[in-house]
Amino acid sequence: MRGLFKNRLWLSITLVLCTFTSSVAFAGNMETCILDTAPGLQSDMAAYAAYQVCLKRYPEGIKAVPQGDGRGWFSFDSGADCVLKKAADTRSRVAAGLITAACHRLYDEPPIPWEDFVPAPK
Repeated sequence: MRGLFKNRLWLSITLVLCTFTSSVAFAGNMETCILDTAPGLQSDMAAYAAYQVCLKRYPEGIKAVPQGDGRGWFSFDSGADCVLKKAADTRSRVAAGLITAACHRLYDEPPIPWEDFVPAPK
């Protein structure tokens, strides 16, 4: 009986953790494809190939995901945090640029739409 309780407890904990993880971890898009393939690349040709593979998988490109869509409880705090972790061992400048763009798109806060708060001049 004790083993059954432990198994149910672990299952419950796993389900709760999966529920609160970032939506990006489960969503397929250009940015997550880049972050899965580009870190650690040593040559620019490999970086171009990674970009082509991701673009073929997700033809809508990098603009399809809203700014800040990767933010969540278990995500990076900012685009800079993501770049620091993902691009640290990447020698290719092209791959580092792709990683930087994807990180900032996913993890930087979206801009505040000030025009919604300022009354239009009469």
